[in-house]
Amino acid sequence: MQAAKALVMWGGRIRVISTHNGEDNPFNHLIKAIRGGKETEWSLHRITFREAVAQGLYKRICLKQGRKWTPEADKEFIEKMYRIYSDNPDEELDVIPRASGSRYFGRGLLDHATASEGNCDIRRLECSDSFLHKDDDYKNREVRKFFNQEVRPLLGVFESRLYVGNDFGRSGDLTTYWVAEEIEKTSLSVRLIVELKNAPFEQQQYFNDLLTDFLDGRGKLGGIAIDSRGNGQQISEHAMLRHPGAAIQVMETNAWYAKYGTDLHGLMESADFTVPDDETIKADFSIVVLKNGIPTIPAVRTSDRDMKGKRHGDAASAAMLCVCAWRECAEDVPPSFTAAEKKERRFLWW
Repeated sequence: MQAAKALVMWGGRIRVISTHNGEDNPFNHLIKAIRGGKETEWSLHRITFREAVAQGLYKRICLKQGRKWTPEADKEFIEKMYRIYSDNPDEELDVIPRASGSRYFGRGLLDHATASEGNCDIRRLECSDSFLHKDDDYKNREVRKFFNQEVRPLLGVFESRLYVGNDFGRSGDLTTYWVAEEIEKTSLSVRLIVELKNAPFEQQQYFNDLLTDFLDGRGKLGGIAIDSRGNGQQISEHAMLRHPGAAIQVMETNAWYAKYGTDLHGLMESADFTVPDDETIKADFSIVVLKNGIPTIPAVRTSDRDMKGKRHGDAASAAMLCVCAWRECAEDVPPSFTAAEKKERRFLWW
């Protein structure tokens, strides 16, 4: 590969066409580096065998070999290929690296990425079921008190820009804020985790305003990415309008997980992203698995801090959203102006 790169300076191109040959194969490492933004000169294309057939692969084979194509022959071709690769069809035909289904964020990786003791604080607001029925002034006052006493003093000490991931939850799952500080524009160091349990929608929006307004007022809001599935969409839309360019709405699809789950994994491997030294947080990461080659949070629950409630990978999702905010919410680029020669208009009449 290194020798082939010399061709590029003469205007050549390098194309690598391969299956993964395992999760730890150099080809798969290159794919992760591309998705993680470390290899910026490559263009990544993922095509499964069935996609290729749907786009005319077997028709082309028939044309080159002088055969007549029929839908029946097309189906038989697919079945034949799966018989030939019956020992490993997922990897060879479906573009799924071997070891799919194993833990994506292994314990060794989590310990490698663990922040130094004292570098991250965890703050938590728990609301009782009766809290919902209190008057709005009381609820907002309690949220403001929590922010001013528990969160604001911690945010005020940082000099670099902060990036935030907000994984939304209501009564079943937690709402989790992952706040990380940008270090020399090359890495993110976790500084604060905020967990809201059973907080009403309006008070969640109010807390989000308090946090983003405070950071934006100090010029420290690098960006915030907010989970926009379900009722989180209202909070994210409100934030986007309140902080245009600094707040983005995220629909967490498989393609999104493939991009930012892989990106997060790569940053942790290179020690460019830290996680708190907290077993509950690490348990959120431990449930993430590879499914069809994509980092996925399955329908698995882990115990919450009080051992009464349950969690659903909340911190892991918030961490991916934090990386998304870092990648997507770049600083505003000053407008540029170019002069263009005004051309004479001519009209043709018939």
